[in-house]
Amino acid sequence: MFTSETPNGIKKRFEYISSLLAKFRPKTVLDFGSGTGTNLTIPLAEIFPDTRFLGVDSDSSSVDYANSVNTSVNLSFALIDQVKQQGPYDLIIASEVIEHVDEPGELLLFLRENLTPKGKLILTMPNGYGPFEMTAFVESLLFVSGIHTLLHRIAGLLLGKKVSRPTKADTLAVSPHVNFFSFGRIRGLIGQSSYDILEYRPRTFVCGLGFHQLLFNESARLWNARVADSLPPQANSGWMFVLEKNGKGAPAEIPYRRGLYERVRKKLNARRWGLA
Repeated sequence: MFTSETPNGIKKRFEYISSLLAKFRPKTVLDFGSGTGTNLTIPLAEIFPDTRFLGVDSDSSSVDYANSVNTSVNLSFALIDQVKQQGPYDLIIASEVIEHVDEPGELLLFLRENLTPKGKLILTMPNGYGPFEMTAFVESLLFVSGIHTLLHRIAGLLLGKKVSRPTKADTLAVSPHVNFFSFGRIRGLIGQSSYDILEYRPRTFVCGLGFHQLLFNESARLWNARVADSLPPQANSGWMFVLEKNGKGAPAEIPYRRGLYERVRKKLNARRWGLA
């Protein structure tokens, strides 16, 4: 489906999730936080025509766009309030979502409620202390200080043309990261939410500001995705988990308290994206 890899491992993520659907053969799949659906939900629905997919998102413009480009009869997109009307689900995907929500524990509990008894949750997210988030931290500082805009203009003058900024196809919403998990903390939160981790896979080693330019050809990007498999989780930019509900009763709520680093990053991201 994807002929080439990207620095942040779009192809690796798709192929891994595809392999999980082929393994578990769910009848119903919910993609929670599906955005435009172009990089995951729509291609998955195309290669699994016997599975019923629902993609939901809080951003109405992303949902409208997804519905406008979707051609699969086994897939529909809707706002998040439609989740319970079609559930429970044999498999839920929450890819690059948990880092955006104010209460990540509440999200995990909500998704748990909407899984069938033997259902699986695929959870992917950035390493809050990995190479990608470190470059994102620097990028935010450059934006807030105005240095990034200056460097962008200088690059345009030197190249003799306008330098385009990359666009994000995953979503049309402006939704900066508000959570920055360590490997230990996300595993702890998963356990608190009464899940067992069935499987862990890394996504890519490095990506983000500067690395996207260094990983300029396909062989370098494939190496970047492949080398992550032999590195400790703490060294990689992104993580992928397969979760299953355990036999323990789920708590009523899981309040989430951010440390100083997370509070600083959250405020900085809000300023960087014009939300504060």
